[in-house]
Amino acid sequence: MKSKLRKLLRQSDLFALLLSFLCTLPFSNPLKLKFAFLFLQSDGARYKQDKVLKLAIDLLSNFSLSETSAIGKSAMVKAPVIETGQLKERGVIIIGFEHELDKLAKFQKLDMVIQQYDILFMPTWQPFYSKELIRFLSKAPKSLVILPSSQQCYYSGLFNEKIERILPFHASSWVNGALFKPKPKDIDILMVANFSVYKRHYLLFEALQYLPASLNVVLIGRPLGDRTLDVLMQEAKQYGVESRFTIIEGPENEIVIDNLCRAKLVLGLSGREGSYVSLAEALFADCAVGIYQDAVVGTKNYINPSTGFLLAPSIPLNTQISKCLGLVDSLSPREWAMSNIDSKINVTKLNKSLKYETNQWGMDWQKDCQEFYIQSFNFYPTSGKWNKNIAESLQDLADIGLTFKHQYL
Repeated sequence: MKSKLRKLLRQSDLFALLLSFLCTLPFSNPLKLKFAFLFLQSDGARYKQDKVLKLAIDLLSNFSLSETSAIGKSAMVKAPVIETGQLKERGVIIIGFEHELDKLAKFQKLDMVIQQYDILFMPTWQPFYSKELIRFLSKAPKSLVILPSSQQCYYSGLFNEKIERILPFHASSWVNGALFKPKPKDIDILMVANFSVYKRHYLLFEALQYLPASLNVVLIGRPLGDRTLDVLMQEAKQYGVESRFTIIEGPENEIVIDNLCRAKLVLGLSGREGSYVSLAEALFADCAVGIYQDAVVGTKNYINPSTGFLLAPSIPLNTQISKCLGLVDSLSPREWAMSNIDSKINVTKLNKSLKYETNQWGMDWQKDCQEFYIQSFNFYPTSGKWNKNIAESLQDLADIGLTFKHQYL
């Protein structure tokens, strides 16, 4: 009941209007900020969004700075072009995860960075507003380009150029299909998800009560917060299915890929999150994906009659799983994924989008971003090595105190 009420309020235009009004009243700053974030993180109509966003920026604009910063889950994918001491083209840095963006926002020499680079940010949730994002906007709004997790977030911000710059990419846009080699399918159901409550493992546990015991079910994940493996197993025990699946905790990438390539059906049972990269990876592994049709999850946009199934909340999950397993052989998820969402395709699209954006801002664009892919939120050059210009520019940033922990040369 509580979750239904929360969902109703999140989608209510009237509630959004009320929140925007409350932001104008003489409450304490912490309370105003709470109202502002409830508004920004809602799905309701955006009444006075620019004013609420400006309020949040003003309230979060004062914070301490660091002389050095080491950011992870990030990479420079284009070096700035400088000729005879003059900047000709801006470089491009991509950052994943809010806490990494916050490190850059708090870097004392951020002004030196944004003079030469655009910052592309991939939020982990949707709607994408967070305190970390707002703090960065308070320092460098014109340098930030948001890569939102869903079409809905993209289109809702596309024409708000005074508020935010947005491009239609997200964390699932950079999967290297060449890493996935489909194998004989001996895993019936696979779920790749951390053990957090928002992944809703309990829905699968409930369904397993009514599915054949002969099904080979595998769960892959890792703890998050206080949601440990023991907690997850206790949850499964409540449904009497603790012996009905194999669980692999915190495996290496190779093991995850192997299981994806052997799976028939991958389930993503979250009601709301960001991109959910594992579901995109499943498609490249030639595995069908099942996700709820009312889910607010980025990779839901990739699910169609060629790739998987949109599950109905009103129909028992076990019934739908049985039907999905009977149909998976008729789908062609890898073929669709390789033709539509492979990292090579999306880097090409990214370069075209950035060229348009750059030209709109009155600057030149002659050199493209280097082709890259992301695996476990580490960035890798498709060619095997970052180019010389990027290597030199990384050193220039290191000289002023900014380093990239996971970008290897």
